[in-house]
Amino acid sequence: MAAQVTRLRGGLALGVAMHHAVADGRSAWRFLEAWAAACRGDADDDAEPPTFDRAAIELPGGDELARAVLRKYAPDLPMATVAGHLIRPNLSRRTFTIAAQDMQRLKQRIVELSPPEQAAAPPSSFVAIAALAWVSFVHAKHPAGIVSPEDEVYLFFFADCRGRLDPPPGDQYFGTCISGCLARATARDLLAGNGVRVAAALVAEEVRRAAEDPLAGWDWMSTVEGVDMDRLMNLAGSTRFPGYEASDFGWGPPSRTELVTMNQDGQVVLVAGKKGGTGPGGVQVSMSLHPAHMDTYKSHFLSYFG
Repeated sequence: MAAQVTRLRGGLALGVAMHHAVADGRSAWRFLEAWAAACRGDADDDAEPPTFDRAAIELPGGDELARAVLRKYAPDLPMATVAGHLIRPNLSRRTFTIAAQDMQRLKQRIVELSPPEQAAAPPSSFVAIAALAWVSFVHAKHPAGIVSPEDEVYLFFFADCRGRLDPPPGDQYFGTCISGCLARATARDLLAGNGVRVAAALVAEEVRRAAEDPLAGWDWMSTVEGVDMDRLMNLAGSTRFPGYEASDFGWGPPSRTELVTMNQDGQVVLVAGKKGGTGPGGVQVSMSLHPAHMDTYKSHFLSYFG
């Protein structure tokens, strides 16, 4: 872990970096929440403490799995190879704040796009916003010739497995307990008028699959092997991550919460919106994209809230 505090005019910026082998998103936000509460002086001494026992996650053949992972990703131990990160400084970034009532309208619109003979229930906030972000990504790439209607397009995201393993490690487990999910579609299906409904069904199916077989995507790096990265949207975060409430260090919620390392052309990051700005149930959506494609993405994305 590393932290950096930068003094600004009238405030400060706090940056925190954590290795994904130590903490997933849920653990990272729990840590920030506990840190902020300690700074405010109102930490709950009676709260159930986190657990750090990695043995709480039981995998069939876990020892052999661990050896296989080490052989694949760290073959020269005790020498460790640090993979370089692909930095694309010319990417454009936009952040959208979706109010709770707009989220409800998006969910209802997805329901209305379903065939009359199908009684569809409204999707979750995660499924709805992931579907819209994915379809907007395909719409932005299509006019540029990067995605043709016959191409396969992809959406990658993580699923939290804490409540899905048997036995479950428990809500207090601090570490990494996630599984990779990869939704696939033909671009033509997402470019159609009912593309958001199609995308929502595919995302919901991946969420369902992860719930039934959470170990299927444990080797998530292999999940995206062979995938054309120009046609992949990578979604991180969750509509439930308390990006603002958890970061009150005593001066009130921060004015802005962002993931700094958005270096992929087609990366989306979700956190719960600021209650004062979006209302309970609101969502903040940040998008990283090539500048030439951002206007098309923005126009399509916002058209569902106009």
